[in-house]
Formats: sequence, C-alpha cells, structure tokens
Amino acid sequence: MSIFPTNNLVKLAIGAGHARRVALADQLYFPVSVDLFNPALPMMGGYVGNRSGQSQRLVSPGAGGNTGGFGADFDGLSGDPVAVVQTMTSDGPIFTVKRYDGRGDITVDDPRINDATSGTVNDFSTVPRYLIKADGYVYDLLELRGVDGAPLDPNHPNFDSEYKHWEISGAAPLAGYDNTTNTYTPPFNNTQITKAMYARRVGQISFRDKQGASSGAIQEQLTRIQSTLDSMSRLMRSLHDEAKGPFANMVIR
Repeated sequence: MSIFPTNNLVKLAIGAGHARRVALADQLYFPVSVDLFNPALPMMGGYVGNRSGQSQRLVSPGAGGNTGGFGADFDGLSGDPVAVVQTMTSDGPIFTVKRYDGRGDITVDDPRINDATSGTVNDFSTVPRYLIKADGYVYDLLELRGVDGAPLDPNHPNFDSEYKHWEISGAAPLAGYDNTTNTYTPPFNNTQITKAMYARRVGQISFRDKQGASSGAIQEQLTRIQSTLDSMSRLMRSLHDEAKGPFANMVIR
C-alpha cells in the first residue's frame, strides 16, 4: 500500500481548485466574430450562393449559379450573422465559424445540396469556408471577382447584366473561369486546400462577458471554490507548523 505525506494531498487539492477556478473564469467570457471594419457589428457570411440567397455550388453555372451571393436565410447579398464556437483540445482552444443558429460549420458549399457534383473533387461541402488564424482574424477562402460594368456575354440568353462570382482567393484571378457560361472550375480540388489559401480577412474574434443568470451561477461556483482554497491554504499552514513539532512524520495510509 502506498504511503503519501499529508501535505502532498493538500497540495493536490489546492492545485485542482486553482485549475477549476481558471476553467470557470474562462466561462465568464464567450467569443464572437465581429465585422473587420466595424467591431460594433457582427460578421456576416454563409455558404456560396447567388444574390437571391439560394445556396449554390462553387462550380454552379449560369445566371442563377455562383453569382457572388450567399446561401442565406435573411440576406443573400451580405450573408447572415455567423457564430463562433470554442472547443478545448489537448493543443489548446480551437475556434470554428458556424451558422448563426450554431448548427454546423460554414463550409464552401452547402452540404444539403445534392447534385451531380456531390462527392466529386469539385464538391467543397466538407471544406471550411472560414478559418480563424493565430492572429485572431477570420479569413475567407473565397474572394469576389469579376469585371464591373462589362457584361460577360450580352448575347447569351441567361445574362441580362454583369456578374461577379466567388473564386478561391489563393488562386490566380479568373483562372478556370468561363465567361460564356459563367462557370468557375477551381484550379485546386477539395483535397488540395491549404491554410495559405485562406488569404482574405473578413472579421476578427472578440470576447464578450456573460450577463444575467449564467454569469451569476458561475460567480457562485467561483466563490465556493475560493472558500475551499482558503480552507486548504489554512490546513497547509497548520501542517507546516506541525512539522516543527512531534507530528513531523505523520502520514496517511
């Protein structure tokens, strides 16, 4: 049977108490993604879509395909507000960008689309659209490209005005784009995407403090832990004082 000095058990309790206090203090704040140029506003975003708010593949052709909009519930031109979720891992916290309702990561293609490109190298429904890097900024894999004021093909029946479209920001502009059909074929497939391709800043992470009942509950737990730590500290001082007397070799079996 192992023998442990009494003060070692107290040190273990104090260490566990401090770890719990740090974890609770971290819960007093939550991450949000804010607009890059106006931190008072939330960051907007979403899946690749058209300007009617309908989700489209990055490779969707035609006037109703990838025409520089977002697959969004509320605003096809600027997207919906996005949410940021913090996940603790062995390597530290990881932040991911999710839909405004917290359900599912925002990917390049809407995973609910089922068409001929599903499961192919041009299906980007498993590739995150946004990446939060170590500098605290949110980067978009895509960039809006096209030529304003120049109709792509005025004789084509599907075109009644000029269109911009989403392209991979790390690729050369207009590489893989066919302006006669408004079709973008990315020069990189879904297995070749790297962190370096996330090149366009669109937002940044901000930490806000919790309010109301949730904050009160955490504060109450912090108070209890602090009371326990005070008791353990007093016990530790008592053991140190006893170590100067006849009970210097007291152990727990």
